[in-house]
Amino acid sequence: MLRYGLLICLLASTSFGKPADSFEKTSIEINNGENIEKYELEEIRGPESSPIPSYFFQGDMLMRKGTLAKALEGKDVTKEDNRACANPPCAAAAGFIASSLAKWPNPRRIPYVMSKSAKCSVFGRISHFFKSLFDKSKKCHETAIRDGIKEWERKTCIRFVEIDSDDASKEDGYIEFTSGKKRQCYAHVGFIGGRQVVNIDDGCSTTGIVLHELGHALGLHHEQSRPDRDSYVRIYNENIKEGTELNFKKYSFSEVNAVGTPYDYGSIMHYNLYSFSKNKRKTLDAIRPVPSGTDIGQRKYLSKYDIQAVKNYYGC
Repeated sequence: MLRYGLLICLLASTSFGKPADSFEKTSIEINNGENIEKYELEEIRGPESSPIPSYFFQGDMLMRKGTLAKALEGKDVTKEDNRACANPPCAAAAGFIASSLAKWPNPRRIPYVMSKSAKCSVFGRISHFFKSLFDKSKKCHETAIRDGIKEWERKTCIRFVEIDSDDASKEDGYIEFTSGKKRQCYAHVGFIGGRQVVNIDDGCSTTGIVLHELGHALGLHHEQSRPDRDSYVRIYNENIKEGTELNFKKYSFSEVNAVGTPYDYGSIMHYNLYSFSKNKRKTLDAIRPVPSGTDIGQRKYLSKYDIQAVKNYYGC
């Protein structure tokens, strides 16, 4: 049996812009032992210096093709898999939080480059000033990015260090912040080596969304993908837009490391109740009492357990 699915960006419009990378349609076939499933993917290709393509998974996460295949098959990514990939290496196995293979080697020095597209020009600052009169959460890309960096640093031991783009090739791995004019925000998951992108476009340049995407870059996956999620949320498959069902994939306990944190309705990594809805009805809902004041799917602040997960993961 051949099954088709489509992975799309959670905040994307109908087409992808090309700030520093190019996008094209591709496909991947997964043999799960009983049938072959074929998924249509959005592929992102970086410049010639980063020739290995990545693929969108669960909306805004970028993964290498071999790693994505293993994630869909429910298999772990090993060190041998990492060595089998060309440089830079594959991303780590999927799960609530990535495996140790995706851990940044020095959490107190994560290098990053602010691309020209992400920097705030004079015109950009003026434009975002007027936009903020109607939506105070909207900021110039660079302002939102730097605010997100400061918040992760304030709450954890993580330290981001800005480097000159000319020195980036000397690093084992670094983040490049990019942006464009669409509604596309996405990031590679965990440490992959070489250049890895965190993209913040006009339509999603808020501190909260930057916090979410940096969470991915540090190794966090979407909260509702945890293996214990069925004890906390109900998924309404009948309301999910056709072709986006894979965005609600649940991982097994063999794939995941929750690093000692409980299921968190308030996580900045959680989908909202209407994500990928085809009919404006809920695609997921809580089945346990939600703590007072908790907004499922919020993109405003790091929750207590978002902070604890990263602290536990990096041992600080």
